[in-house]
Amino acid sequence: MSGSLRSTHLYETHVTVRRETSAEAELLDRWATATGLKLTRIVLARGRIPAQPMLTRTGSPSYAGESARARSGSSRTGWCGR
Repeated sequence: MSGSLRSTHLYETHVTVRRETSAEAELLDRWATATGLKLTRIVLARGRIPAQPMLTRTGSPSYAGESARARSGSSRTGWCGR
């Protein structure tokens, strides 16, 4: 087999967000809607941080392209860890 393999699907970026208050959850919801991101609310049965909102962005057909978009987006929005 020669050549490079290319996905028939788009790669996605998933970012789990830490929030502290209900007000922050509301702001995150509005921001995700305004920026075209999908917001999924993950709630675990137990653990130190049971509520884990996750943002999803559908992106590029290549891993390299989506990885670059994720790095660019995380630095612009402050997604990089604290």
